[in-house]
Amino acid sequence: MYEILASRLREGLPSVSVTVVSGENPLFPVGSKFLYDAFGQVLYPPPPGLPRQGGGEESSSASSPFWGEVFSDLVRDVGQSKRAGKMELSLPSGDVSIFAEALYPPETLYIFGGGHIGQALYELGKGVGFRVVVVDDRETFANRDLFPLAHELIVRDFETLEISLPRSAYCVIVTRGHQYDECCLEKCATQSPAYVGLVGSRVKISHIFRNLVEKGIPRDLLDEVHAPVGLDLGAVTPFEIALSIMAEILQIKNSRTARSLMELWRRH
Repeated sequence: MYEILASRLREGLPSVSVTVVSGENPLFPVGSKFLYDAFGQVLYPPPPGLPRQGGGEESSSASSPFWGEVFSDLVRDVGQSKRAGKMELSLPSGDVSIFAEALYPPETLYIFGGGHIGQALYELGKGVGFRVVVVDDRETFANRDLFPLAHELIVRDFETLEISLPRSAYCVIVTRGHQYDECCLEKCATQSPAYVGLVGSRVKISHIFRNLVEKGIPRDLLDEVHAPVGLDLGAVTPFEIALSIMAEILQIKNSRTARSLMELWRRH
């Protein structure tokens, strides 16, 4: 189970673990463990008779035909709300208490470009709990003096950069030149992370998108890019621009509307 969980976390995939903590149910004895994806699909243990990882058959005390689905509705709620807690269930074979926990991969903010906007975005990203990775082709803009608490600093030529992004990655492209923005966008958009944002004018963005489509990048991937990046806050300074970007990232991450709380309160 733990190998499956570790592999999913490395790939940026969320999971939900379920442990039976009390009860007298013969199908689900205390200590039984299950692993699901965030939508209620069972990942562990496999149905009885199927091979387990490493050889042999999986012997599961939870051998009822419905064992893989009995917690599915509950798991979906836990997975979507990213919460944890103890819950009581009444089953035909006996009551049982379980502890369910949503296990999400670390959310990492990738900043391509360590200039003024990138530096402000780093501060905001750390402030709201992201691991931050800064990428620049100049060591003077990707060092511990500027980014002392960054999870990782990558100094590479943008055009030859090879980077593997988990699905839980949030990527913001704020390099110093159009050609570098284009290189980074090509590497990010084709990996379908949680978020890709690109700073720039309408003319610049149209030019970059056109070039990438000519290179064979599917247009539907580019349509998922937040460009221009950020919410409409009237931002002018680098910190204001970074704030508008982080506000949009939080909106996407938390599946919110970004509407005024006062407006929402008055509607209810």
